[in-house]
Amino acid sequence: MPSPRLTREAIVEAESKQAEVIAALATAGQDDLADRMTNCQRCRLWRGDGSRWLDRCRLGGCWSCRRPVIRAWWRALTEWAEPDATLLAVSLGDDRIAGMRTLRRGLRDVRDRAAYRRPAWREVAFGGIISGTTAMVLAVHPHVPQAKMLTVLRQRWSDTVVLNLIGNEPSWIMDTDTAVRLSILRRGIEPLRAVVMPQGVPQLPPPPEEPYLEPMPMLF
Repeated sequence: MPSPRLTREAIVEAESKQAEVIAALATAGQDDLADRMTNCQRCRLWRGDGSRWLDRCRLGGCWSCRRPVIRAWWRALTEWAEPDATLLAVSLGDDRIAGMRTLRRGLRDVRDRAAYRRPAWREVAFGGIISGTTAMVLAVHPHVPQAKMLTVLRQRWSDTVVLNLIGNEPSWIMDTDTAVRLSILRRGIEPLRAVVMPQGVPQLPPPPEEPYLEPMPMLF
């Protein structure tokens, strides 16, 4: 499914932010990254004449390269999640990159600790993507009531908010500092995400069948 068309105002604002990212990369001595992003932006602005192919920079700090990938990942996560999954918004703090790493470890830790006491938590799973200053997280909890799950999660993330799953998707807008850092890391355009799959329930092999024992021969 192609990304919906943006308004002219949204494109102008996004390209203005892109210019700030390019300037910050040049100031940081990352001239090669700044040139790649500049060429990507120039191709977008001048592709209307059909004289050249669109040259993608495929950098995490480029809004145009990042946007369709974020939407594709979110569409995949919503298809993976169950219809009664819960959509959460969790704050990431000032450092978005470190915040996503901490969130991924924290979600797994909270789930594992709860599963140690309540086996129903073994099937709880999470899938989230960065969205501005927060992370939008899909929580799959087939045998754990939503209220109990929220109580456990809010013990660590007190500002966790429940969102409507219909009509919400992660924002592709990113602050300049995070965009510059992602570009310098050269990690590609894959979105910052936190995925915690359900625990594997060990399946014990069936007991071996007892061999048929024939009676011992007897000598007369």
